[in-house]
Amino acid sequence: MVQVNAQLLRTLLEGIANLDSKIEEAASAHPDFFIFESLPGAGSALAPRLLAAFGSQRDRYGSAEEVQKHSGIAPVMEKSGKKKWVHFRWACPKFLRQSFHEWAGHSISQSTWARAYDQQQRGRGKRPPRGLPRLPCEIVVHSCRKRSVAQPFRDWTLARHRQRE
Repeated sequence: MVQVNAQLLRTLLEGIANLDSKIEEAASAHPDFFIFESLPGAGSALAPRLLAAFGSQRDRYGSAEEVQKHSGIAPVMEKSGKKKWVHFRWACPKFLRQSFHEWAGHSISQSTWARAYDQQQRGRGKRPPRGLPRLPCEIVVHSCRKRSVAQPFRDWTLARHRQRE
């Protein structure tokens, strides 16, 4: 029984390695992969996932806010009478939301701007990780529109300015 399970695991691991190489090959062939590959903390696992999240059809989303709402990283704000409340967005692609949260978490250790933004949000009493993925999403949308590698400090300033408006 143990030998059969071990053989099944070997076969499964070979299949996973084969799929990983095909994903890497397909992602590398995409003309915009250099943008996602340059993102701090994205790495070999998250860069293809983020590329798939944004896709090749850039006009699908008009703004970073639309990406945030679709992916579930934007909070839902509701009002009724004099009451107002904010809650987690449940109706969204879960894997997409997870991809943004994982990337945001990894970017804190890899990037000065992500660490600074995280500390700024914590200073305001915001609970991680819910607010964290929203700013990096702004930066990726901006980079995709310009078709250039993200310049974090300039983009972070731009995104902070947009948040104040």
